[in-house]
Amino acid sequence: MPAGEEWAIMDCGGPSLPAGKGQKPSWGFGGEAPELSALGAAGSPSLDLLKNNQHTGHTEPDYYRRPVGRGKFCGRYSIRGVDPKTGRRNFRRLNCGSWSCSYCGPRKARTARAAIRRTAEGLGLKYFLTLTVDMKKVEFQEKKFAVPHLRLCFNKFREYLRRRYGNVPPYICVLEFTKAGVPHLHILLDRYIPQAWISQTWAGLGGGRIVFIKQVTIANVTRYLSKYLTKELLLSAPKGARRITTARSIKLFPKFASGIVWELLKSTIWWNLMENKMRDFKFQPTFFDGFISIELDEERYLKAFQLHAGGGDS
Repeated sequence: MPAGEEWAIMDCGGPSLPAGKGQKPSWGFGGEAPELSALGAAGSPSLDLLKNNQHTGHTEPDYYRRPVGRGKFCGRYSIRGVDPKTGRRNFRRLNCGSWSCSYCGPRKARTARAAIRRTAEGLGLKYFLTLTVDMKKVEFQEKKFAVPHLRLCFNKFREYLRRRYGNVPPYICVLEFTKAGVPHLHILLDRYIPQAWISQTWAGLGGGRIVFIKQVTIANVTRYLSKYLTKELLLSAPKGARRITTARSIKLFPKFASGIVWELLKSTIWWNLMENKMRDFKFQPTFFDGFISIELDEERYLKAFQLHAGGGDS
């Protein structure tokens, strides 16, 4: 059982009817139930649990309900792997990771804030720089071109920093928008750069002349994150815009080595659960209880499940 995660032993008194594999899936979960006429012999009374997929909201567990607001492809696929420590086979839902997803977006915002605070404390990024854009210099003076223009100017600005200091200082850059929808950059740096030089260089590269830099304490960095780097800010950026960028030397989201070799499955986590549940019930109807444990996410939708020793897929 992974540390810090809660697992519940599934009530496996009998298999539930799986979602139609060829039909439109309910993203992050399962799909529509097939007609009984298409099941043939499988449509026996013991398998007639269509009520679990009717989404009435009364008798079925929460994890049988449809997720609302998830990304179009969130949960469409899943992954499978064997934990070398326990020998259990793990199945996990594969989320879309999109900022616009009602599940993935807020999670990414929380993770980003924590990662920026941790990195700023570790590297001493205690100088706060703001770079604005002059809309008169933006192509056609249209806001949709403002972000690409701002990014292009910042790429050039990094080269000027390299020439001045011999290398690009460590930085974390966050894209933000005014109430009028005009973008600007908030940057955490490890050193003070003269404001006059920044203003002259930035304006010469196509940015605005209004720039601002000041030294902050680590406590102020945390306060800045709470005030500026909000979930609403991160989720309000235009589609395709990179909210957070860093120097190449900084890895905000390092990969965690679980020791499990994962295999991509082009089926939903719910489909895999039902498939393994019915397989085990068919071959071991008297020893099925306790073979499967499930994990739910914060919204109580199916997130993962494990096949314990003795399960039909072991």
